[in-house]
Amino acid sequence: MALGARIRYYREKANFTLEQLSERSGVDVGTISALENRDSSRSKFATAIAQGFGMTLEMLEDESQDLDVVALMSAPRPPSAPTPVGVPLSSRDLPPEGYVRLPVMAEASAGPGRVPLLEAIQPVDVLESYIRQKLNANPRNLKVLTARGSSMTGVIEDGDIMFVEPTTEFNDDGIYILTLDDLVRVKRLSVSMATGNVLIESNDGRKTEELPLKEVPYRLHIQGRVVGSWSLRSFA
Repeated sequence: MALGARIRYYREKANFTLEQLSERSGVDVGTISALENRDSSRSKFATAIAQGFGMTLEMLEDESQDLDVVALMSAPRPPSAPTPVGVPLSSRDLPPEGYVRLPVMAEASAGPGRVPLLEAIQPVDVLESYIRQKLNANPRNLKVLTARGSSMTGVIEDGDIMFVEPTTEFNDDGIYILTLDDLVRVKRLSVSMATGNVLIESNDGRKTEELPLKEVPYRLHIQGRVVGSWSLRSFA
C-alpha cells in the first residue's frame, strides 16, 4: 500500500476530515489531499502527518501492521509549562495542551513582488490565549508568513513574522497578502471614495496604485489578511 493510501486509511479509520488531520499535523489540507491521491512512497510531510496520528514515520510506513490509530491519538501528551514563545515542530511531536499549531507558508514579499510560493514549510506552536489576547483572533484560523522587503516599513519590517487569516475576499480596509499580476505582495488595501476603485498602498512613500474595478477579477487575488506581526530587533 502506497504512503498516500496509508494516510487515507488511517485518517478514515480515525474518522477524521482532511481539516482535522491538518490541524493535528500542521500540514496544509491541499498537501494531505494531494498525497492521498498519489502513489508516491515518500514525502517530506510524512513525518508530521505520522505525528498527527500519534505514531512515528516507521509505524505509518509499516504495511505489516494495522494500528489502533484512535488509541494512539488518544495517548496523553507530556506536560509542558505554557509560554507564548513559538516552538518549532522539530522539538516535539504534538503541540502541548493550550497551544495551537500554525502552518508556516513560504515567504511573502513586502517589496515590489515575487513569484508566489505557497507551500507550507514548518509549523510553529503558539499559546492560544496569547493569540486571542494580542490579536483578538481565532488561533485555529491563522497561518504565519515571513515578510521580505521594505515597502510596509514602519508597520511591517523585512523579516517580520506575520499572522494571517486566510481569505479570498476584500471586505474592509487593511493589510493583505495578495497576488497582483502573478506576484505576491503585502500591501494596504482600501477603496477610493472618489472613483470606487481599489487602492493599493505602500508605507514607504511610493505612489499609491489604483486598480480599476473591471481589472480586479483577473489581476488581483487575495490570499489573506494580516492581523498582526512579530518583530525581532537587535540591541547589539
